[in-house]
Amino acid sequence: MERMNKMADDTLRSDLITHSIYSAWQFIEYTEKNIATVQYCADTIKNR
Repeated sequence: MERMNKMADDTLRSDLITHSIYSAWQFIEYTEKNIATVQYCADTIKNR
């Protein structure tokens, strides 16, 4: 499943680059990372 997600991500990134909107792809990646960080912090605080 993870491999399929990676392939879909690569395809989406390629399409965004082709259409000169790579910054939108970067925004999506950074948003996902930020959400994961916030979730980790919230879980850590909750479990104290």
